Amino acid sequence: MEWLTTEALVALMMLTMLEIILGIDNIVFISILTGKLPEKQRPRATIIGLGAALIMRIILLIGIKWVMGLVEPLPIKAMGRFEHEACRVHQPTGNVYMTEDRHHSLFYRYLPNKPGMLREGGRLQALAITGWPSMKTHNWSGDRAIEAGEPLPTHWVDLDDVDPATNDLRRRGAAAGAATFARGEGLCATDDGFAFTCTIGGRQRLGQIFLYQPGPFEGQDEESGHPGQLTLLAESTHDSLLRNADNIIMAPWGDLIACEDTASHCGLVGVRADGSQYQVADNAYSYSELAGACFAPDGKTLFVNIQYPGMTLAITGPWPN
Repeated sequence: MEWLTTEALVALMMLTMLEIILGIDNIVFISILTGKLPEKQRPRATIIGLGAALIMRIILLIGIKWVMGLVEPLPIKAMGRFEHEACRVHQPTGNVYMTEDRHHSLFYRYLPNKPGMLREGGRLQALAITGWPSMKTHNWSGDRAIEAGEPLPTHWVDLDDVDPATNDLRRRGAAAGAATFARGEGLCATDDGFAFTCTIGGRQRLGQIFLYQPGPFEGQDEESGHPGQLTLLAESTHDSLLRNADNIIMAPWGDLIACEDTASHCGLVGVRADGSQYQVADNAYSYSELAGACFAPDGKTLFVNIQYPGMTLAITGPWPN
C-alpha cells in the first residue's frame, strides 16, 4: 500500500509516543486537581476531566490530519510568467483565458493537455487579429482604429519560453503578431464567450470593454476555418457614464456590470449588449475603486468591495427580470 512507507511508520510511532506521554501527563494533572476536592466529588471530576482530555485529543488529531493533508503550492509555469490579473475557464473546452495588467499587455489562452488538469502541461497562446498583425487595440494612435460593434476575426499565436527570467513575454508575443491591450484587467464569462476590460484603453484613455466569442472549434485543428471573434463593446469618453472599467461581471439579466477605478469617484455601471450604459451604484464613502463584484447564487444580491476604507457591501436591488 502506498501509505505504508518507512516515513509513514516513523511518523506513526512518534505520534503514538507523543499521545502516550500527553495521556500520562493528563492523568497526573487531573489527579492533582481532583485531589483537592472532597472525596465524594473526586470520581465524577476525574471522569469529566478525562472526557474533556479525550475530546481535546480528538480535536488535536483532526487538526494534525488537516495539516498533513495540505500540499505544497506549485506554480503552473506552463501558464506563463507575466503580470497576471484575471482568469476564466471556458467550460466547454477547459481552456483558460487570462488578462495582463500592463500598458501594452496581451490576452492569453492556455490549452491544457488534459482539460481540468492544468499541471499536466499545455500550450500558452496570445490573441491576434487576423489581417492586422501586432495591432495596438488601445486606439491611442495608428492608421486604423477599432470601432465599437465591429466583429474582428482572430487567431492565436503560440508563445515560447513562457517562463522567462525577464518580464518580456508580452513584447515577444507582440513581435510575433499578437494584439496588445491597454492594461487588461477584469474578465468574466458571458452567454457566448468572455468580456474583459482595458482600464486605460480608448482615444481618451478612459477605458474599453472587449468581447471575445470563441469559435465552435476553439483550440482545435479546425479552428482556423471557424475562428473566434473580438469586438469592442464600449469605449469610454469624457461624455460617457463609464470611466476606467476594472472588475466586471455578467448580471443575471444579461447585462455587464463594471467596477470603476478612476482618480475621483467610482461606481458600478451597467453596460447593455449595444454598449449603452446606466448607473447601478455610486461610492459615497470614498474615492476608492470598487472591486470583486459578484452575485449570490440566487441572483438577488450583488456583493461589491470598496478597497478603502475596506468594506464589503450587499446590494439587494430590485433588479430587472
